[in-house]
Amino acid sequence: MLFVIRPGRKKNELEAFFIEKEPEKLSQMQGLKADRVYRFIMREGRLFKVLEGSQYRNPKEIEKLLRGARIVLVNADEWEDYFRRRLQNKRVEKAELCRLCLLEGRITVLTPGNRIKYRNEYICKRCAEDELKRELRFRFNTIAMFEQAKKLLERFRDLDKVLYAFDPRFDPTKHPEITKWDELKAKRVKVEKIKIDELSLPEKFKEVLKKEGVEELLPVQSLAVKNGLLEGENLLVVSATASGKTLIGELAGIPKAMEGKKMLFLVPLVALANQKYEDFKRRYSKLGLRVAIRVGMSRIKTRDELVVVDTGIDADIIVGTYEGIDYLLRAGRKIGNVGTIVVDEIHTLDDEERGPRLDGLIARLRRLYPKAQFIGLSATVGNPEELAKELGLKLVLYDERPVDLERHIIIARNESEKWRHIANLCKAEAMRKSRQGYKGQTIVFTFSRKRTHELSAYLTSKGLKAKPYHSGLPYKQRKLTEMEFLAQRLDVVVTTAALGAGVDFPASQVIFESLAMGNKWLSVREFHQMLGRAGRPLYHEKGKVYLIVEPGRKYSAGMEGTEEEVAFKLLTAPIEPVTVEWSDELEQDNVLAHSCVFNRLDVIEEVQARCLGANQSAEKVLEKLEESELVRLKRPFVEVTPYG
Repeated sequence: MLFVIRPGRKKNELEAFFIEKEPEKLSQMQGLKADRVYRFIMREGRLFKVLEGSQYRNPKEIEKLLRGARIVLVNADEWEDYFRRRLQNKRVEKAELCRLCLLEGRITVLTPGNRIKYRNEYICKRCAEDELKRELRFRFNTIAMFEQAKKLLERFRDLDKVLYAFDPRFDPTKHPEITKWDELKAKRVKVEKIKIDELSLPEKFKEVLKKEGVEELLPVQSLAVKNGLLEGENLLVVSATASGKTLIGELAGIPKAMEGKKMLFLVPLVALANQKYEDFKRRYSKLGLRVAIRVGMSRIKTRDELVVVDTGIDADIIVGTYEGIDYLLRAGRKIGNVGTIVVDEIHTLDDEERGPRLDGLIARLRRLYPKAQFIGLSATVGNPEELAKELGLKLVLYDERPVDLERHIIIARNESEKWRHIANLCKAEAMRKSRQGYKGQTIVFTFSRKRTHELSAYLTSKGLKAKPYHSGLPYKQRKLTEMEFLAQRLDVVVTTAALGAGVDFPASQVIFESLAMGNKWLSVREFHQMLGRAGRPLYHEKGKVYLIVEPGRKYSAGMEGTEEEVAFKLLTAPIEPVTVEWSDELEQDNVLAHSCVFNRLDVIEEVQARCLGANQSAEKVLEKLEESELVRLKRPFVEVTPYG
């Protein structure tokens, strides 16, 4: 038997809740319903009258019950002496009850594990969650953000603080602790340090690296060297953004290029090809190496002029998009003596449309240049061991971040609230300066090209130096934006996915204005690629990422789920494994491409067997292509028709 006793409404009155089946521990009293409720009227320090509802009960009979029962006093310390001494009950305890539960006729004892602060008192977790649901329904007309809010409640144990995060007047720059989801700490894996002077590289190459500030290798670069990078080992290097993967390709390729063996450096985007071309040209023309770019066109159009860049395939270093290099092969152009093939962002193999074409390109390149060293680079592969095995590469895995990364989530009711938060965050970041002397700069990701212009114009109107950036802008304009950002003359760049895939903008902060790209939600891989832009080891001691979420928001009718549901997935789910799947159409496209490069059926079969996504033998596919008059089978040879 258990009595829970608390002060009544009048002086010298007590309210007593009688529970027949007594729980073992106070912590087990969660939402218990009382079997009976009594009103005790006390006089001269003892029980004088007892009421059960409107019925009188014999005080002596109740005192007898009280002597043998377990008694829990709630804010009734002054009566402790009566129960302990007069009734000689040694089973008297003290506790605190949830006031809101009592209003509902429940008894919940508050414990350190279940109590939540609310309006200068404590209530139980259940009541706090009920209050939270009511507030969310009132403010957003939905409880879609409830799971996120519940996590904040667990973390802060303060309902007022959590509700403030959903308040229209909330300023995330003043209360970062409220929006903070987690912090990915920079962890240092112990890797033996290697200085540039210790490497067996040409002295002139070492001098160029030293002028670039490279005196000692970063951990992932040291791991690659220890795994045979300089001995020609084929490698798959998986390491976080900003950990130094590009230099791994250069360490392998430049010494060979100095001996007359070309280096191919393949990237997914024109913007990235432009940047690598400029970097390599600036560095390695000093070594007498010629650098060319192939992006599927010989001239890059700008608004007011044609910038003619070097596209010659007789160059020592050829930077190209996957499609640019693939076009050369399909057109029957001979690249020459290739010593190194570097495929950056190799996880693009997983892309629905471009993945199969990259798969075929890799197979063709490896058959054409079997002696070339092959290096795949990526920051985001969910199944690195499996992919390395399928590609026949040795895995170099360094899965630690070079700098700490704070991840935040902010709730906004509408677009104007989103943009107000973005302006405040960008202003606050622009005022900061890192220990290395760099001011804070922000990249804002949004879902469309049009939106980049609208949002950058809004931020400019708020006093920030902001510019849009996307692949639809003229080359000259993009280049100018890149240079201004690197020179710290811009506070913000508003962009689409163009910056997510490796263009080197050393930003301290990344903001997701939306979690969509076009009419599709971001994948976990794309999200990790993008947040990897925040925080660079030579620039900042910490990176920050903000997801600004509008509950219930979708960007097209066909989208599954809403923005807040996608936010939780992106923050918690593992990166998807890289898998390559070919449709019949893409299989025919690839086999036709094999046939443009190789004219013997046995060689085409060999190349087809190297492809990760191939479903059929090349011969079967060629028979279908022959029916479409794209090829002529003259076994053992294959002839591609002009139409093909």
